[in-house]
Amino acid sequence: MEEKTAIPLRCVFCKSTSFDVPYEGYEPKSGEQIRCANCGRSNDYSSLLSLARKEGEKIAKEIIDSKIKEFQKNIRKMFK
Repeated sequence: MEEKTAIPLRCVFCKSTSFDVPYEGYEPKSGEQIRCANCGRSNDYSSLLSLARKEGEKIAKEIIDSKIKEFQKNIRKMFK
C-alpha cells in the first residue's frame, strides 16, 4: 500500500507556492535564492526544502498513526 502526497514549496514569508523561475521544470541548486512570485521576497532554496521535508514527516506520522489505530481496531474486533 503506497500513499503519495505532493508537498509544494511555500514562501517563508507569505506561504505562496508560486516562484519566479527561468522555465518550467527548473530546479534550483542548493543555497540558491528564489524569488516569490507573490510577495517578491527571496527565499533560500535549501531552507524551503527543509521546511517541505518537515511537513512530509508530519504528514507521514499522521498517516502512520491513523493506520496503527485502524489496525488496533481490527485486532480488537477479531478477538472479541
